[in-house]
Amino acid sequence: MKKFFALFIFVFSAAAFGQSGISQVGSAEVITEQTNLSDSSKYAVKAAGDESVARVLNDEFTRLGFNDPVRLSILGDVGRENNWNRNVIFKGHSDPKNRAHNRGIISWQGQRRKKLDSYLKHEGVLGRSDDAELRGMARFMHNELQDVYPDVYKELVTAKDTAAASNALQKYIKYVPRAPYNTPDPEFKVRKNAVWANKAKAIGIGSENESHDTKLVEAKT
Repeated sequence: MKKFFALFIFVFSAAAFGQSGISQVGSAEVITEQTNLSDSSKYAVKAAGDESVARVLNDEFTRLGFNDPVRLSILGDVGRENNWNRNVIFKGHSDPKNRAHNRGIISWQGQRRKKLDSYLKHEGVLGRSDDAELRGMARFMHNELQDVYPDVYKELVTAKDTAAASNALQKYIKYVPRAPYNTPDPEFKVRKNAVWANKAKAIGIGSENESHDTKLVEAKT
């Protein structure tokens, strides 16, 4: 009987600790160190993503005049939002917080999504699900930043590093940068951004030696 009672106390205590607000060692809430290429795979979203998405968007944002840290930060956010997955970008997905239908490279929803689709329709690329539509989304993002979020746009284009750029982008995209959805990161605002930004760097995007190919071949969809 004593052994049974002791076992009951142990199990009850463990369960209570697991449900408490105390941060546990190794939990996402207490991991704040810098993410680098060596450990990024531990936190990556399972879907590997399509590298051509990053290359096409990087090329278009280069045309639009964004510097290396800003483009790298944007690609990190695009990866966090949709894993560089063309199917998710073009067809959309449900927002994990408010269950709204999101679509596009930074998961526009509501009136913003309707304005995106209207812009893409005017550009003649809505529903094509190809590189041309990806580029259209990048241009819409650029226009929306300038027209609707001018203060954020100024903060973004004057950013000297990824930390400043990612901070500005969080204000624009309006995602929740904390648990249970995200974990902080010193260079890219949240860990998932860092994972995808590091993926971009691993394929040669975001460095001073990067060559910008203006004749990218349209990816097959």
